Amino acid sequence: MRLLRATLFSIILAGAPVTTGSAADGNGAWPVRPVRIIVPIGAGSAPDAVARLVGDGLRQRWGQPVVIENRAGADASVGTGAFANANDDHTLLYGFASALTVNPLIQEKVPFDPARDFVSISPVANTVIAVAVHRDLPVYSLADLARVAQDMPGKILWGFRSQPAALHLCRVSEAAEA
Repeated sequence: MRLLRATLFSIILAGAPVTTGSAADGNGAWPVRPVRIIVPIGAGSAPDAVARLVGDGLRQRWGQPVVIENRAGADASVGTGAFANANDDHTLLYGFASALTVNPLIQEKVPFDPARDFVSISPVANTVIAVAVHRDLPVYSLADLARVAQDMPGKILWGFRSQPAALHLCRVSEAAEA
């Protein structure tokens, strides 16, 4: 099997600007109580596992409990929207760049405004998206794959395991290259 393309997607830890409490005035330490990290994908997924590792490291560093809350659904829009509407300076989002960049373009309405509701803190991990085919298939690019699929309707089967919205971005990329 050949790797046709690897596209990197940043997973970011984002947080609302701190506007209340002693941390905002610079008069005290943050956090002053437990921190909740919303993960907009299901428990047991790779991003969930990484968020739990990050959360444990933050718990050790801050000396405060860090609770991971999974809020899956609508290609991460449910959890991302829950974060945007949390109105709590002790809630963070371990989210995907695609939820903020792709979802507003492909979903009729999202429960957040990417420009208004988020401040990126740090990239945490990258995800590689790979497309592979059997070695006997005469495919060397996504354009080749699209051509072969059009020439053989119903004969090409495919499957995926994708982080939210990543597959949508791949489809846009495929269409642009075809």
